[in-house]
Amino acid sequence: LLRQARLEAPRRPADPAAVTRGASIYADKGACYDCHSPDGRGDHDIGAPDLADRIWLYGDGSEASVFNSIEKGRAGICPAWTGRLSPAVIRALAVFIQDHSQTKIARTP
Repeated sequence: LLRQARLEAPRRPADPAAVTRGASIYADKGACYDCHSPDGRGDHDIGAPDLADRIWLYGDGSEASVFNSIEKGRAGICPAWTGRLSPAVIRALAVFIQDHSQTKIARTP
């Protein structure tokens, strides 16, 4: 339980416009839904973690930490998106994913 508490990110309000942009990208050119599913619950069979809970496998769940995971990829499973998506697009995705995990609301963009 203590380990889980350390992995949970603190609640922080997100910019609603950035969340909306990120949701659209998640469901479209970001192609995140392919592995993480439309509701962000992931697919553990292929190593895609749940993005809709407050438990983070990498980093602390902050916007900067999520940005880093998207930008650089993780463990050779999730590809690095730098060079394929602009920093602004990666930021919008990070804002959406971080907000999605904090609110625990399954949004279908």
